[in-house]
Amino acid sequence: MTVKISPTQIKQSTYLLIPKDIADMIDVDKNTKFSLKLKPNGKHHVLEYEIQ
Repeated sequence: MTVKISPTQIKQSTYLLIPKDIADMIDVDKNTKFSLKLKPNGKHHVLEYEIQ
């Protein structure tokens, strides 16, 4: 499933927010830990998050 999201900027940080229905579907809460991998894909990068 592909979901398009826009970054949210607060002060000098930029965040990618998880839509609530997606967070509920995969049981994400404030204590959930993620790891992030940046994968080159031609001129772009793929951000891959994994729940730990």
